[in-house]
Amino acid sequence: MSDEDKILIVEDEDDSRFIYERLLKKNGYNIKTAENGDDALGLIEEFKPKVILADWTMPKLNGVELCDAIKKNEDYKLIYFILLTARTSLKDRVEGLDTGADDYLVKPIDNQELLARIRTGLRIHKLQNELKNIEHDKAIVELACTIGHRINNPLSSLKMSIESLKEGIDLT
Repeated sequence: MSDEDKILIVEDEDDSRFIYERLLKKNGYNIKTAENGDDALGLIEEFKPKVILADWTMPKLNGVELCDAIKKNEDYKLIYFILLTARTSLKDRVEGLDTGADDYLVKPIDNQELLARIRTGLRIHKLQNELKNIEHDKAIVELACTIGHRINNPLSSLKMSIESLKEGIDLT
């Protein structure tokens, strides 16, 4: 873990927010907290979390709405999003995951399971960013090859024309 392992906790219940914050800080994570989804959106740009833990039921902007806003934003869509809720029905789990949540935990949450899910989220975030960088590098190489090809074709023609002119000059 490093200071770069940033986690944003979005929870409207003071006690739960305090417990999650204390647990995660104790385990070496860099933590910021927000009381609702609206406040969380204000923190994301500056804090740049790799993982967000968000309660489903909150005032202003709930966890599902927050997840939807994040996953629709190109700059934030790789943030690993864990939805926390007391909702246990299959319908709710499906709705949460279909919105774009990467994981779903039912309260009360076991501390060890939460830490394991966060480690998983950090690994996935890292792998997604590595893949994004590889794709970016590949696109640059392809662009360089295309430019090289477009430059070489006219140069080859020009070289052949010059050779032909030189041969014509030598004959006279």
